[in-house]
Amino acid sequence: MNQSEFRSILKTEAENLGFILSGVVSSHFSPNIARYQKWLSNGYHGNMKYLESERSILIRSEPRRLFPDAKSILIFALPYPNPSIYPFPVEPSLIARISSYAWGIDYHILAPRLLKKLVDRLIISTGKTIQFATFTDSAPILERELAFQAGLGWIGKNSCLITPQIGSYYFLAELMIDIELDPDPPFKQDFCGKCTRCIKACPTHCILPDRTLDARRCISYLTIENKNSIPTDLRPMIGNWIFGCDVCQIVCPWNIRFGVKDIQPELLPDSYNPYPNLAEVLGLSAPVFKQTYKDSPILRARRQGFIRNALVVSGNLANPDLIPPIANLLLNDPDLLIRLHAAWALGRMATRQSREFLTKALMLENQSLVIDEIRAALAG
Repeated sequence: MNQSEFRSILKTEAENLGFILSGVVSSHFSPNIARYQKWLSNGYHGNMKYLESERSILIRSEPRRLFPDAKSILIFALPYPNPSIYPFPVEPSLIARISSYAWGIDYHILAPRLLKKLVDRLIISTGKTIQFATFTDSAPILERELAFQAGLGWIGKNSCLITPQIGSYYFLAELMIDIELDPDPPFKQDFCGKCTRCIKACPTHCILPDRTLDARRCISYLTIENKNSIPTDLRPMIGNWIFGCDVCQIVCPWNIRFGVKDIQPELLPDSYNPYPNLAEVLGLSAPVFKQTYKDSPILRARRQGFIRNALVVSGNLANPDLIPPIANLLLNDPDLLIRLHAAWALGRMATRQSREFLTKALMLENQSLVIDEIRAALAG
């Protein structure tokens, strides 16, 4: 079987499994990581210290180190829902938003499973023995750079990979194999042009001029990767995003005009509401949280982070109906981070009832950080 036949089978089987794009990069390709290192030196990665480790930088510069037998790196795109297919509720005073990539099963579970199926089908169809390794946002790889080199799309001003007639609502996944394939040419054009919609629309102004992000200000970072308190000055900018953020993609003309409609069923929001009711979220116990979001990316935030985020959104929406569940968390939850954000949320309510709960909590609280937050809320 020649290379052309192999690649034809590869493309067909990948499409049958739901991958909408595919491309090949030589395993010897070494990305220029100067911009990445500059990004790190500026501290834009926030508390994600694992990104700056020696191993992380070394492997990003030489991806083949992850699988020394690799002769080719195959890059695939797996689409997830365009938020427009599930319109936001008309009356959002109690409703939060979840980034659409997290509406279904965790892609860390689904993508490797699909890649393994792809290899199994290739082995059956070609009769070849294939050694391989799979990755999807699970190893120190500059995925977007590799995808650009494989011709899948260009890196947009919002740092997302964008593809003509498709948009940017997709995951990237990598398959390293011990079969040498001719690499595809890099994507040649930049179709962002003079458009700056994503930059202007970003609620926290985290998009940088060089097509990277200041993660410390990004809502996705603040609500997922950040395990600490959300900075007070950024809390109002989070709006109603309880997990992740899609704003810079929602406003992108390529996603407005296009956006893939055929999505893997497992990535659709069948198991839970993509626009959760805040009163219900604030009442989640740890066991119920784990069961509700089983196999979901939302588990990455843990109950502590998810409730913290819900409290920030509750404070932003300032619906008085949320005062009782917020007060219950402030008075009774054992988690300091949750009580701290509950105090802030009650302060944003600015009602007699919220002040009464804050005053009561001030007499009961014994942690200085929470006490300071309660006092700030009362003063505000």
